[in-house]
Amino acid sequence: FVDAVAQYLVLEAFRPHEPRGALVSVFGSEGIVSAAGSFGLTHDVLRAVRRLSLWDHSPSVDAIREGAPVVLNSRDEMRRQYPWLEGHDTLLVPTLAWPLNLGSQRLGSLQINFAESFDLDAVSTVLSDIAPILGLYVSLRATRLVADSRSEESKHSHAREHKPVEQELTTRQLRILHLLAEGMTNPQIAARIGFSDSTV
Repeated sequence: FVDAVAQYLVLEAFRPHEPRGALVSVFGSEGIVSAAGSFGLTHDVLRAVRRLSLWDHSPSVDAIREGAPVVLNSRDEMRRQYPWLEGHDTLLVPTLAWPLNLGSQRLGSLQINFAESFDLDAVSTVLSDIAPILGLYVSLRATRLVADSRSEESKHSHAREHKPVEQELTTRQLRILHLLAEGMTNPQIAARIGFSDSTV
């Protein structure tokens, strides 16, 4: 369904601004930013953004982490901000990444790639109308993903009681451990990485 939302945004909501593609990303409690839906993006791009850490550097992740729009209105701005994209012409396009929040909770982001430079005021007006609704949907989707994960977890918990399971730590978990090792408290870590004490 999120693919259909992304398609609607490209073909209808932003059509006057010549969008090339859209990416809806969801921020999970484990510090992972996952692509939830897209339209107009190549398979290579989708593979690259399918699953990122909150510490990765991309427009969609930066919008979530900073809680503010990321505006890159030319190929040159994209090159300066993300120099490793040099040579990836499909990614070096004017881009706007908008955070999706529900109150103060950061849920994800909407990234729109444009064919040419865009009118920020006009696009921001459309996004101001769409973002709260999309944020609510992303919130509901994230809740469902957590519920599905817990259901799957309970199905397999008995089998795991008798088998040791190796689990790799996420980048965010490692970062928190390093900060703990430096002697920081949970509130200090929360302030540094922008999450609540309970998440830390």
